[in-house]
Amino acid sequence: ASLFNAIELNATHYDVPDAEKANKWYAAAQREGFMFCPKLHKSISHLGNVDTHKFGQTKQFIDSVSHFKEKLGTSFLQLPEKTGIGDKEKILAYLQLLPQAFALSVEFRNPDWFANENRLDAFVKEFHLLNKGLVITDTPGRRDAVHMKLSNTTAFVRFVCRGDHELDMFRIDQWQKQLKSWFWQGLERCYFFLHIHNAEFEDDFIAYVKEGVGKC
Repeated sequence: ASLFNAIELNATHYDVPDAEKANKWYAAAQREGFMFCPKLHKSISHLGNVDTHKFGQTKQFIDSVSHFKEKLGTSFLQLPEKTGIGDKEKILAYLQLLPQAFALSVEFRNPDWFANENRLDAFVKEFHLLNKGLVITDTPGRRDAVHMKLSNTTAFVRFVCRGDHELDMFRIDQWQKQLKSWFWQGLERCYFFLHIHNAEFEDDFIAYVKEGVGKC
């Protein structure tokens, strides 16, 4: 919280916090406006299919993270690469059970989701009706996952880089332009999370991002 105004909370993917732990984290994040973005537990996303049978587990997860109160941001559901377009109807049925007020973005990894532009656009519309978002994963090895589709007024971006390459700087510059355009068109919030592989350059790259994207 001393460096950023939000956290991609991977800890909840492995252990759903009880009320005591969640309240402790809440109290520790003193920064005004700080937001927790919890990752749904692996029992929901990675053990078996994501379908309506996972609603009970998801309700327990929602009850747990509700202890973050006004500091609860958008949660995210990271689907494994095995989850393909053939699972679409199961996923939509599952999402329909969730409260519309529960802010959630979903990260797809299987290339089939992005292979057909018209099919992807139709999928984005279905997400819009459910008020659920799509994670944009900007990583050099998977340019198809940088789909640049928004299904609601929140952007959830996971930016993967080395931190010391000129292309990393170029990509950040492009994001600065894109976010300014989206905010002008009605985007209300953006969660922009950095995954920097070279720890030696973390501080410098974080400063560069704050100077660029951080001022959008």
